[in-house]
Amino acid sequence: MDKTIIITGAGLSSDLVIYVKAGVILKSFDFVLEFININLSTETNHVPYEKEGNVKVTDRVFVYGTLLKGEYYHHIIKDQVKSVVPATIRGWMFDLGPYPAIVEGSGYIHGQIIELHDPDKAFQSMDLLEGYHDAHSPLNEYERVYTEAWTNDHQVMKCQVYRYPDDRKINLIKKYPLILNGNWKQRKVEPWHLYFAYGSCMNRQSFSQNVPKYKVVGKAELENYRVGFTRRSKNWNDRGVADILYETGSVTEGVLYLIPHYHLKDLDIREGAGEHLINPAYRRILVNIKIDNLTIPAYTYEVVQREKNEIPPSEEYARTIIEGAALLSNSYLNRLVKKIERLRDS
Repeated sequence: MDKTIIITGAGLSSDLVIYVKAGVILKSFDFVLEFININLSTETNHVPYEKEGNVKVTDRVFVYGTLLKGEYYHHIIKDQVKSVVPATIRGWMFDLGPYPAIVEGSGYIHGQIIELHDPDKAFQSMDLLEGYHDAHSPLNEYERVYTEAWTNDHQVMKCQVYRYPDDRKINLIKKYPLILNGNWKQRKVEPWHLYFAYGSCMNRQSFSQNVPKYKVVGKAELENYRVGFTRRSKNWNDRGVADILYETGSVTEGVLYLIPHYHLKDLDIREGAGEHLINPAYRRILVNIKIDNLTIPAYTYEVVQREKNEIPPSEEYARTIIEGAALLSNSYLNRLVKKIERLRDS
């Protein structure tokens, strides 16, 4: 029977509450796994006017760029600010030069929830700045929609936010760079990187042993590659470990992470990668992954010297992969399990 549980802390992300719904039961390799479907909602909706406690939802706006306290255009709402609370929403942020734009998505955007004294007056000023005319107007430069934001103490608050129209978001990825840390104020201070995991690094308990600071973005796809087990690893009982192999028409699903720049070297060490090594196990490469109907560059790893035939993985390694595959589709996970079983039976 389905149930809902809540996970907080470093196991997923240090500043978000993650809602988890238990789902399918999977049996394989003489162990039973509970397959977890994690729903990190990124939906924003035009919702009815309502109240939350003693505060009307329309009294709050989430700001993330030049309207932030201390930024260039904050002065247009300064007199209407009742309170300011640091918070996070889901989405992707792009650097348009003098200001950012955000779109709906699975990334992280850091900003502030501002409670307003006179929301009508404040939104009038902000609408003019953001080029917002009316809901769904083709003249809108930005849409004003409702969303949910998470505060640093894990409170969930409804608020409004200005977001780039969905039908034009493809143009952003073609023209402007992503701000991967989702923080306009620190866009040049603390660089983060996207990392696509398809093997044991999907397992967050295993991954965090080498990379303790990270954020889970969600399921992503790497087109024209398949997973193979092409290398023997002494760390896994001299049995096979995962690799990606080019194959037209195939799709590899994996977990997309955000990691800070200083952890890239720790990830290289985990994977046995690096130009300084005489016989590296893996090499770090840049690939284009798909997520949220966007194609985004991310780091991943491929085996340097492959065995001629694929090698069955150990039961422990297989368990580590499958237990980390909660975000992947059931169909992909089933294919992966069957592949491992075929290798183990061969």
